[in-house]
Amino acid sequence: MSQQTPELTKPDGDQPAKSLRLDALKAIRESAYQRWERRRNYEWQLSISIWTALAAFSAIVVSKDFPITNRYLAAAVVAFIGGAISFLHRYYVLKMFEHTIADVHIQRWAEQEIYRLAFDTGMPRNEQGFPDYPFYPPMSKYGRVQAVITLMLACAAVGAILAPRIPQQLSCTPAQNPAAIQRAPASDKSPVSR
Repeated sequence: MSQQTPELTKPDGDQPAKSLRLDALKAIRESAYQRWERRRNYEWQLSISIWTALAAFSAIVVSKDFPITNRYLAAAVVAFIGGAISFLHRYYVLKMFEHTIADVHIQRWAEQEIYRLAFDTGMPRNEQGFPDYPFYPPMSKYGRVQAVITLMLACAAVGAILAPRIPQQLSCTPAQNPAAIQRAPASDKSPVSR
């Protein structure tokens, strides 16, 4: 954070100001944490919903005999829609990432200020000037992976449309096709003794 922290006025001594500052920092950190947690939950709920819808579409197309007259046109439409969903999903997740990182920065700033109040010194810093604290992992753009999964499922939906149809007579279940069950010829060299 590049902005200066406003200094609290010290009423009748240093201890009440520290206590007031500590309470304010804890409230700021908790608020940022709650926003971060809600945003991550919404993000994953959206991702899982998109993935479920694409997987269900692919499963329905593969398992049913759809009367598609032009599979290539249908595949092109699904590819376009799947690409648009993947692009919008990536855009949404990356915007969510920006706000999530901002909340994480607020949390870390509050933690550093709490550390400063507790130990009358700042957190140790590394060569780059970032806090050298073992519980602060580096932040990454995790949203790219979610968008790639969405794109892969959209490609699977296109593949489901283009996949060759399995004729009904090749069904293996006895209820659908009793002729599909072949009887093994009787043999005198059976390993099972009678």
